[in-house]
Amino acid sequence: MTPLTHRERVLRALNHQEPDRVPLASFTMVDVSYHALRRHLGLEPVQPLYFTEYGDVVMLDEDIFQALDLDTHDIYVPPTRRKVIQEDVYYEDAMGVGYQKRGVFYYYPVKHPLEGERTVADVQHFPWPMPDRSSVDADLRQAALALRRETDYALVAGVVGPLFATAWFLCGDDWFIDLATNAPFVDALLDKLVEIRLAEAEQTLKALGDDAPDAAICTVDDLGMQSNLLISPELYRRFIKPRQRILFDFVRSHSKARIFMHNDGAIYPLIPDFIEIGVEVLNPVQVEAEGMGDTKRLKREFGKDITFWGGLDMQHIMSFGTPAEVKEEVWRRIEDLAPGGGFVLTPRGPVRPEVPPENICAIYEAAQEYGKY
Repeated sequence: MTPLTHRERVLRALNHQEPDRVPLASFTMVDVSYHALRRHLGLEPVQPLYFTEYGDVVMLDEDIFQALDLDTHDIYVPPTRRKVIQEDVYYEDAMGVGYQKRGVFYYYPVKHPLEGERTVADVQHFPWPMPDRSSVDADLRQAALALRRETDYALVAGVVGPLFATAWFLCGDDWFIDLATNAPFVDALLDKLVEIRLAEAEQTLKALGDDAPDAAICTVDDLGMQSNLLISPELYRRFIKPRQRILFDFVRSHSKARIFMHNDGAIYPLIPDFIEIGVEVLNPVQVEAEGMGDTKRLKREFGKDITFWGGLDMQHIMSFGTPAEVKEEVWRRIEDLAPGGGFVLTPRGPVRPEVPPENICAIYEAAQEYGKY
């Protein structure tokens, strides 16, 4: 087969057609991991492109895209300033949720402005921030135009923020009690969050214009733990699913982008629901979680409807295995998920410090060896 462009390769996979090789997606890393990878590849040191003002997660530079022959690129605007990040730093987001840093890059919500017993009136009287992306959307538009003009990558952009996680952070662990016992409050809160997310999505898609991404990240809600779901399928279908459908339908009606869902954990029981409401790409396929490790079964049951984006064991093999074991892992997932298209290979990010750079490189060596159709 004649070699395809990066974008052609990804689009064929998303269309459930076999490209020339398995597409390779971009990913994020913790800054210390990124420095180690660059040293291992013999690349010059750089000032990292941080993902947000807070945190230690960085985006990849162009020389990494070239070295690993990656096929996708995020439409991304780096923060205008970088705050000094130290252990125990605290900050609050626009909704008043307070976060405390613990460890390498994790920020844990520690202040929950809607925790405790709440009513619909609390939602109505809460000082909700007005969605206003004007300060970044012009830059986002220019970033999209530059990538389309100067590269042949398939483009990915975050379009819709989370619902479930935002409500959880606002309410703290009382959120789970509310879901079981306080339906009027839950409905009011989620409806308000849908309103906010729709306004943000409208602004973002308008900014991107005709250069809308090939894949639109629509929610980064994690509904799974390692061994089970965070909430029952019944609660998901009652409260979350219909509102996700509203958001996905809006994006679909305002762009040609594929609906991309990030959802960690043991989410196997909900995959048919995701497909029903229009999810076309599922990331990260956390194979270490209950029900997600049999990737041959996932492909058999859902492969005609959804593209699997990810699929590598990061907790064990990537973190503590040898490069040879990494290559065996890559071979297995390609063997299971790649036939007929519908598979994009990538590590689950942000790649943490315990993942040695030799193992990152082993992914791409194996992809070149085993990933050709």
